[in-house]
Amino acid sequence: MATNNKNYMRIYQKNRRAGEERESMTDEITSVNFTTDIKPSQLKKAYKGRIETDDQKLLLSNALVIIDLMQSCKKSLEADGAYIKTATGLVKENPAQKSLRENVKALTVLLDTLNKSILANKKGDIFDLEKWLDED
Repeated sequence: MATNNKNYMRIYQKNRRAGEERESMTDEITSVNFTTDIKPSQLKKAYKGRIETDDQKLLLSNALVIIDLMQSCKKSLEADGAYIKTATGLVKENPAQKSLRENVKALTVLLDTLNKSILANKKGDIFDLEKWLDED
C-alpha cells in the first residue's frame, strides 16, 4: 500500500508541475458589462410625494443604501471580471456576484413592502410593518 501511495504522489506531483506550464484560463478578465444603472435620484424622484409615514421613509432610505451597494458590486465586477483566481490558483466566482444577487433580492423585497405600504395608506388600511416581519 505504501508503494501505491508513493507512486500516486509522484504521478500527482508530475501532473501538477505539467499543469503549471499550461496557459491559465483566468489570465484574461471575463468581461462584464451592465446595460442598466439605477441611480438613487431616480428612486427618490419616483417616490416623491408618495411617502407619508416614518416607516416608509426608513424603507426608502434602506433601498437607497442598497442601490449604492449594488453600484459598488457592479464596479467591482466590471474591474475584476466574473471569475477570480485564488491564492492557490483555483478559479472561482467573484464574491461580488453573490453580493450583487443578495442586494437585488433585498431591494426587491424592500420596494415590494414599500409599495404595499403606500397602497394600504391610499385605501385607508393600516399596513403594520411589524406584522409583515413576523409572517416569515
